[in-house]
Amino acid sequence: KAKQIRGGLSMNKQPIVSIIVPVYNCAQYLEYAVKSALKQSYKAIEILLVNNGSTDSSLSLCEKLAESDQRVHVIDAHDNVGAGEARNIGLDQARGDCIYFLDADDTLDSNAIERLVDEMIDKDADVVICGHKAFAQGTSFVDHHVPEKQFLDSKDKVRDFASYWLPNGIIGFLWNKLYRASIIKENGIKFTALSRLEDGFFNIDYFDCCNSCSIIPDELYTYRLSSGKEVINKHNKEYFRLYCSLVDACFVKRQEWGTDKVSKDIVYGLCLDEFGTCIENAYLSDWGQDRKKRLVFLDGIRQNEYYSEAHSAIDSIGKYRTILIKLLDGRHFVILGLVVKFKTLVKTNARSIYYRLK
Repeated sequence: KAKQIRGGLSMNKQPIVSIIVPVYNCAQYLEYAVKSALKQSYKAIEILLVNNGSTDSSLSLCEKLAESDQRVHVIDAHDNVGAGEARNIGLDQARGDCIYFLDADDTLDSNAIERLVDEMIDKDADVVICGHKAFAQGTSFVDHHVPEKQFLDSKDKVRDFASYWLPNGIIGFLWNKLYRASIIKENGIKFTALSRLEDGFFNIDYFDCCNSCSIIPDELYTYRLSSGKEVINKHNKEYFRLYCSLVDACFVKRQEWGTDKVSKDIVYGLCLDEFGTCIENAYLSDWGQDRKKRLVFLDGIRQNEYYSEAHSAIDSIGKYRTILIKLLDGRHFVILGLVVKFKTLVKTNARSIYYRLK
């Protein structure tokens, strides 16, 4: 008799894994991502490519990949609805027992899905988290992220862990996790319609419903670090407001869970690092605001409650971010702009040097 575990997964029946891939103008990398999924040692998969209003050749490439393997399905959203809504569309059509979110410019190790499914069944876990490695194309730089192996066997332990790592640590990502479809569907968990940070809001809701979580050190995912130009396009002027909303949601959830006493140091360290990114945004070429509005924006960061409180964790962030924070504190706006522009120039045009220094 098949051993049934919570959520309906069976030891004697391969659960189907739905791999959802939002696709937007990523023709350069898409085939690598999809082929890494097709080459999985675990065969009971479906791959849902949700075209999100691409204006390059991404849609035709999706259709070509679907013709090559019946496990690939193309969903054309026509308009650019955003990555979160694209994933919602994928969730609505997913037939899998488990859900995995793959970004269109990254890749999976060949045994990734098998390892995650085996761990979920073996531990009867509501979610499995793995390690990952990040690389910068055109350089020899590889950054390894190997979490400590552990199994959280109660709702309280899961919430303590989530409280420690939210808003944007190991919990904040989508692509290092295998989710149960039943938890998502039964609790109506959806992605919010935001231009950024929808991953964090989704995970807050998902971990709120978890009774168990397994963390494994295996580096099963390879993340492609953005180039200077991609970063400029990705970090828009709304990022600071959206990030503060995510921090608000995290602290509200900590109060609801009764995990307020969990150390805030790492939370504030994560916040301060992201606030450094927000400072950078104001000096990027596509900022689209004049000098006066930039100064108003930067003063708004200085006066923000979370920014002030996060200073207690300044020793936990890198030297570059520390320089940005201290220059902003002293209102040295001209020097701040020169530092950001120099860093962006190096990252865009001399990536090998940048990552060696990093």
